Amino acid sequence: QTFQKVNLSIPLYAGIQVQPFENHFLSLGTGFIYDDESVVLTDRNSKSHHYSYTLQAIPLFLEYRLAIPPSIISITDASLFSISLRWYWMLPGTEIYSTWGKIESKPSLLGNGFGISLGYLIASWKSFKIYGDLGFNSITIKSNGYFEDIVPIYKEEESEKEKARWDLGGLQLQIRISFGVLESKSKTKIEP
Repeated sequence: QTFQKVNLSIPLYAGIQVQPFENHFLSLGTGFIYDDESVVLTDRNSKSHHYSYTLQAIPLFLEYRLAIPPSIISITDASLFSISLRWYWMLPGTEIYSTWGKIESKPSLLGNGFGISLGYLIASWKSFKIYGDLGFNSITIKSNGYFEDIVPIYKEEESEKEKARWDLGGLQLQIRISFGVLESKSKTKIEP
């Protein structure tokens, strides 16, 4: 059995959102991604091995969100749509660990990837809001370790041996819940 090409995970994120200007939002937050998988591998001697592995990631993100003005896309006076750009950095604890070992991510000051999404305000009551976002993430993680560190029967020729790298990106469906905490006299809003 080959490794799965698609993993379904339900990450959790929390952050703080600031609205410095009308229709412009900046967010800073972190999250936790956890996905546990299991496969059966066959070695060169046709012997089967049960193997489980876990993808774990702790992303830090910086996001810019632009609320699309109602005059452009809405038939009401409410601004219901938004578009966002996110940049990700992986924090320590991002790793793949298995029955036989683990490989950790290598830190990157420039970041590990980006995300883009289109959001819609589903419901609101006073400062409490629920949004739905549909988008795409591209998050690439590099390591100083090798895949054979976590899969001993996975062997490469020395000339082909490359350090491990994996991707946590893909399509995303996101439900965001926010509520106002602080509003300054200049109308700057801060939401978690």
